Amino acid sequence: MKIPLLLVVWLVVAAGCASAPDEAEAKARLLAASPELRERAMGTPAEFAANQRGWMEEGADVLLNGAADPARRARIIKIYSRIYDDIRRGLDWKEPRREIIVPWLAAPPRINGIHSSGEWHGAYRFDGEILLDTARSVPDEPTRWRIGWHGDKLYAAAEFHDPSPEFYDCTLFDGPGRPMYLGDAFELFLRPSEASLLYYEFLINPKGKLWCLAHVNNPRGSWLRIADDLKTGAVAAAVRTADGFSIELAVPLSELYGPGFRRRPQSGDTFTFMMVRTNRSGETYTRSAPVPLLYEGHNVFGYIRARLGGGPAGE
Repeated sequence: MKIPLLLVVWLVVAAGCASAPDEAEAKARLLAASPELRERAMGTPAEFAANQRGWMEEGADVLLNGAADPARRARIIKIYSRIYDDIRRGLDWKEPRREIIVPWLAAPPRINGIHSSGEWHGAYRFDGEILLDTARSVPDEPTRWRIGWHGDKLYAAAEFHDPSPEFYDCTLFDGPGRPMYLGDAFELFLRPSEASLLYYEFLINPKGKLWCLAHVNNPRGSWLRIADDLKTGAVAAAVRTADGFSIELAVPLSELYGPGFRRRPQSGDTFTFMMVRTNRSGETYTRSAPVPLLYEGHNVFGYIRARLGGGPAGE
């Protein structure tokens, strides 16, 4: 009797007695032979990882049917086994996706980097940090994140503890210096509509330099950057504090392509977003968020779901 490939591979992986290379190849072959694994992951926390299966047919054919030079086969096995592990982690992810109401602010905060309690009164606040791709809190980080809206703008702010910020100014991916996101920075990822693949990224470093980008989620895996110097009308500022730095950002929602494009935001409008801290200390580099986020900051399927709260009559 011929035993199905999927069962053989599952037994090798589950047994735990195979060598690391054998286990990696078993996982890679399982992913290659199981396009339905991607379908199973749709609508789950694993969707971002599972989408990467979409461009793998040539590699799958090599693993299952064809010969290849050893170096190429080893590369395919490494990639496929990593994606298999990522999908499994996503299917096992237990953290619920957050949903919030973004409060209306009585007055627009002045974007100068200084967090005035009066200006930010009533804003939604998150405390602390969670390392990306985990559910682990960063110990002893008194971070505060805030978000609110007024008029046609979304306002976001963060206060970080860091006595010696290390940051970069480069806003080029192939420029002479390191790009901004590899140093200390604040990032706001904003997806105006869950029905659209389009989303925006706003980065601010401790000096207050702002970098705006636009991306689309790629249904065949990862993302595509479509604008790396976007003019959005967003305004940002940052200041050094006694033990770190603070950042403020204002984003005109009506300038972002989505349901609210070219009209004033309205109570009840929905979108998704994520705030991320990139933290550089010498050779140590971490990324964190106010809530658990699987994989990384471009995982649009794990963003916080938001709805604009009620404002004055007519807003």
